[in-house]
Amino acid sequence: EKNEKEVKKMEKQLESVQSDQRAHHDKMTSLRVELAGARRHIQSLEDTIERLQEELEEREMRESSSEEAEEFFQERRKKLEANIQRCQEELEEGQKRLYFLEENMQALEEERSEILEREEELKEKGESSYLRFQKITEEISSLKVQRSKIEVRIEDLIERVQENLDVDLRQVFHKIDLEGVVLSEVDEKVQSLSAKLRRLGNVNFEALEELKVVEERYNELKAQEDDLVQSKNSLTEIVEKLDNTCRQRFEHTFHSIRQHFQTLFRKLFGGGKADLVLEENKDLLEAGIDIIAKPPGKEPRSITLLSGGEKTMTTVALSFAIFQYKPSPFCVLYEVDAALDENNIARFLNMLDDFVDNCQFIIISHSRLTISAAEVLYGVTMQEAGVSQAISLELKDIKDKIGIPS
Repeated sequence: EKNEKEVKKMEKQLESVQSDQRAHHDKMTSLRVELAGARRHIQSLEDTIERLQEELEEREMRESSSEEAEEFFQERRKKLEANIQRCQEELEEGQKRLYFLEENMQALEEERSEILEREEELKEKGESSYLRFQKITEEISSLKVQRSKIEVRIEDLIERVQENLDVDLRQVFHKIDLEGVVLSEVDEKVQSLSAKLRRLGNVNFEALEELKVVEERYNELKAQEDDLVQSKNSLTEIVEKLDNTCRQRFEHTFHSIRQHFQTLFRKLFGGGKADLVLEENKDLLEAGIDIIAKPPGKEPRSITLLSGGEKTMTTVALSFAIFQYKPSPFCVLYEVDAALDENNIARFLNMLDDFVDNCQFIIISHSRLTISAAEVLYGVTMQEAGVSQAISLELKDIKDKIGIPS
């Protein structure tokens, strides 16, 4: 609107200048006509003066001697001189007028040039303002089109929000301050929110009720989880205590059995050394145990490298070391003497005498020496085919009958 007023103002100025130009043009035309007339009048006067002078000269040549003629010519001369004087005065006046007209013409020409320059300048400004006016008009038209599109989009958005979310945006718009809002930013925000709505899919209006049920279930599960976590922590604490107790008890048991094993090994072998060694760089409860034995006259070696009899004697020493740490009223031995010679069986029976006062041994054996050391013998016989019969015999009674000291 401001630019439109400016264009109209410049158009009025241009019309005024053009009107002044036309007036000056008319005035200059009139002056040119007047100047031409003055020049013609001056030329006529000059011609008249020249003609009168010629006539005067001619009259002087024709003068007669008569007084009347002389008076006539004198009078005529005076008139001619007066006419010449008048013509000269008119000529001077015409020249002055001509000079004045020429000055006016020059001033008018200069003014005309200024008017033309002003007119050209106003035309250029008018064209520039007109182009600017046209551009602004086009921008206004474009903005009107954009505004119409935005209004259509807003109406569409209002309808979709009303349909999908049951929210009337018209009641919300009057609460929003749109001052300083950038349309491009609003458009980007609308596109972002539209994308989020598309990702959300259809709106579930029962979601709040479902959320309430889910929250109740979540709280219930959370309480169970907290209870389980608390139980887990308690169990972890108990396990740690048990681990510590097991480590302490294992360490005490291991050292006690180790000492008994070393003593019983020397007794069974009549010397030598033996040891129980825990695997290095392992947890105490998970570490393996190596059995190292050094029978008399041999190098220390693992039990896997010993002979059959040495393995048996070492195993018996370890078994009775465990039994000595935690004794039992009964002990069953199954053919432990099968791989032993008579000397080793004698050492085994000698060691067994140290335990018979506190434990009753049941030994399954085919060795004569082992059987002779028993108090009661139990056997199985088959007097009839397919019929087994168990019999018992106290060895003390037999010895008494045959006179063998017990």
